[in-house]
Amino acid sequence: MIKSFNTNGFLHNKSVVDKVEINRFRNSLIKTLKFLLKNKDLKFGNDFDNKKLNKTIIDLKKRNSEKISFIYSTLVHCSSYINLFETLKIRNIAAKILDADPNVLIIAEHQFRIDYPNDKNHILNWHQDYAFYPQDKYGENSLVCNISLHKITKDMGAVIAMPKSHNEGPLKFRIKKGSKIKSGQREVIGKIKNYISTSLETNPGDTSFYHPHLIHKSGFNKSKKIRFSAIARIFNPLSKDYRHFNKITNTL
Repeated sequence: MIKSFNTNGFLHNKSVVDKVEINRFRNSLIKTLKFLLKNKDLKFGNDFDNKKLNKTIIDLKKRNSEKISFIYSTLVHCSSYINLFETLKIRNIAAKILDADPNVLIIAEHQFRIDYPNDKNHILNWHQDYAFYPQDKYGENSLVCNISLHKITKDMGAVIAMPKSHNEGPLKFRIKKGSKIKSGQREVIGKIKNYISTSLETNPGDTSFYHPHLIHKSGFNKSKKIRFSAIARIFNPLSKDYRHFNKITNTL
C-alpha cells in the first residue's frame, strides 16, 4: 500500500466507506432539498444515480443558484457528511501513509462536489492541492481524501491524474479568481513532463488518497448524470511544517 502510494502519488482503496454511511448522507441531501423546495412529499430512489434526484438538482440550479450554494455550504458541516470521513479505516490508512498517530490527524477542509453534465465552468485544470491549503507548508505532511458516493466512470468526468507527477514537488501556479458562475483556479504553469494520465474510475465507498503534489484535474462530465463527490484534506498537526488554522487565511 505505502509502496504504491509513494510510487504513483495516489492510492485507490475499494469499499472503504460503508454504504450505510453513504445512504445517511444521501438522506441529509434529500431532506435539505425538501426543505428548500418546501415539499415534504418529494420521493426519490435509493441511490445518487436516481433520475428524479438528478433532474431536481439540475432544475434547482437553473432556477435558484442561491439554494444550490446553500447545499454546498451547509451539507459539509452535517454530521452525516463528517461521519463519512471519521472512520477508523480512513484514519488508519492515512496514518500509515503519513507515518502518524491516527488519533491526532486533522480531517478538515471538506468539499461536496456536484459536477453537472456538460458543465465547463467548474472544471479544475491541472493543479496540485498543496496550492490551495497552506496548513501544510511544503505539501509533504497532508493528503487529499476523495470518497466515491456512487459509481463514477470516465464519461462522468472522473478525476484525471498523472501518476508519479508528485515527484515534481511543489510547482509554480497561476491564480485565476472565480465568480458566482465559475470556479477559481490554481493552475500549474510551466512545462510539465510527459506523464501518462489516467482516469480514476470508482465504485460506491471507494476512497482515493492523493499526495498534495500530485498533478490532477477534473474530467469533463459528458454523461447525463451528476457526479457527486465527498472530499476532505487530512493534516498531520505534529509535523514541523504544519501551520495551524489560526495562523493562515483560507484562500480558496
